[in-house]
Amino acid sequence: MVTVAEEMKRAGMTMPLLIGGATTSKVHTALKIAPAYDGPVVHVLDASRAGGVATTLVSDTIRDDYVAKVAGEYEAVRIARANKGQSELVPIAVARDNAFDADMSLNPASRGCPACTASPTGTSRTCASISTGRRSSAHGSWRATIPRS
Repeated sequence: MVTVAEEMKRAGMTMPLLIGGATTSKVHTALKIAPAYDGPVVHVLDASRAGGVATTLVSDTIRDDYVAKVAGEYEAVRIARANKGQSELVPIAVARDNAFDADMSLNPASRGCPACTASPTGTSRTCASISTGRRSSAHGSWRATIPRS
């Protein structure tokens, strides 16, 4: 999208550029796309809102106020990002020492999970919510049974 904005600027265009979709955000629009284009750039959350934004942008009475408001929001995003700074990274050795170690041998049913009760046949355990007493998704779907270990 930055390339599109740059090409629109190079061509001397000033029409509004609406940005939206799953791969964009207001922050990305404010930091990367809006500075690359001289015309109004507006991030629209989804297509259902694009019509209202487009109507506002072609209006003679409210267009300038709306464009100024959006530009102010984008400037605030840029200032907030500039003041944020870079997070300090820990050395790789420290990160490796703090690595998550998943013990896959643990089985809540075999460890005396208070939500698990033996089935009438004794071949499996069913888990129920401690707070409500109803079957829950604590260990899978509400109908799930956990084989006895």
